[in-house]
Amino acid sequence: MKITLDTSKYLYEDWPNYGLSSAIFTCSPTIKAYGLSSKDRAYLWFRDIANDYFSGAEPGNIANRTISNATITLSGLNPDTLYEVQYFDTYNSGGPIGSVQNILSSGSGTLVLSIPSFQRDRAVKILKSSTLTSIRNKQWQKFK
Repeated sequence: MKITLDTSKYLYEDWPNYGLSSAIFTCSPTIKAYGLSSKDRAYLWFRDIANDYFSGAEPGNIANRTISNATITLSGLNPDTLYEVQYFDTYNSGGPIGSVQNILSSGSGTLVLSIPSFQRDRAVKILKSSTLTSIRNKQWQKFK
């Protein structure tokens, strides 16, 4: 299933000024995802497709249902580039989950994410390694 985020619904945000547009990706049929991306970064949120609004099981109400072996294939990134991938808990603590993974994009600029098993929903931040270094340097300069 190919999914894109309709950024026209979020007119209060100037997505192009951030260098972001609707992420283009495919995902496993057990999850639904939304996101924004550019050539050097992507921000995605995904959830158990059965954990939906207006389904009778409001988000967070499906106890003990675990999604495993799900994937997201993101397109439009830089080809043959190393990206740092970090998953986030969006339901409980809200913090990072596990360590940062380094994943190399393909020659065509796609990146395949093998989603760790989860319940309810999660988010993932994907940054080109040099982009992350640049962001850290800018933050560090605030303290000088």
